Amino acid sequence: MKTVYRYEYNKRWDERVPRNDIRWLMGRVHVGTCAAEIEADIRNRCATNPAFTPSLVKQSIAYALECHKRNRALFDAFRF
Repeated sequence: MKTVYRYEYNKRWDERVPRNDIRWLMGRVHVGTCAAEIEADIRNRCATNPAFTPSLVKQSIAYALECHKRNRALFDAFRF
């Protein structure tokens, strides 16, 4: 089976990465949350789904951290 990729944040993501779900979840995480907590949360959520391969888990974590980083930058830009 050929892997299809989507481009977002100037990076290439496997189309099976649940980008909308992760983006929604990261929108509800406090911007001060550390990367280790986010990684653990995404890893735990992926563990409940047997369709997630180690590569897909790794990409999902990277996508979540990228979303979190952008949310933090947005917060910093508008902080007075």
